[in-house]
Formats: sequence, C-alpha cells, structure tokens
Amino acid sequence: MERLMTAEEWVPVLDEKVLDENLGECVAPKGYPVLLMKRYGQIFALSNQCPHMGCTLGGGMMDGYILTCPCHDWQFDIRTGRMAGVENDIVLRSYEWRIDSGKISIKIKGD
Repeated sequence: MERLMTAEEWVPVLDEKVLDENLGECVAPKGYPVLLMKRYGQIFALSNQCPHMGCTLGGGMMDGYILTCPCHDWQFDIRTGRMAGVENDIVLRSYEWRIDSGKISIKIKGD
C-alpha cells in the first residue's frame, strides 16, 4: 500500500503587533485550535485544547512560562508543551511559526 505524502501549509493568522506580551491569542488556522503567546519577547504556538478534557487554554493564567488550564488546573510549560511538575508523556502539540511582512503564520501539516 502506498502512503500519501503529508502536505504542509503556512497559514497567516495574526498581525505580529496584535500579540500582546501578557495575553494569548486564540486562532484556528484550517480549523486547528492554536494558542499564540508571547512571553519575555518569545513567541509560542501550542494546541489550545487541554489534553485532560479538551478545555480551551486561552483563558488560563500564566506564571513565568507555566500556563494553568482554567478548567482543572493542569499546568504546562509553554516552552516545551510538557505538563509541568510531573514526569509523564502528557504534552501539548506545538506548532512551527514564522513572521512574514509583520504577519504571524502557523505551519499546518495535513493528513
């Protein structure tokens, strides 16, 4: 059986100047829920769904690089996507991003 190549596409989602240092922005390139965040001048793009029960992380509280889910207090390090404070394999999906002409684009890989 032949396997199909996975298509990749850069999808523009937000003007860079709109992304505030202290607030996340929820975007949905090609229907994928993505949370864009800027902390200490760095940009991060992660899944906007908590793996626990699918809650939106966009309303979560930040403490340093730690994002707390607003539903059940699960915590994630936005630099790695890993669940904070425990050794396990629970990880938020991270997305590649780039800036073109002042616009943030997210790389989406199709199936």
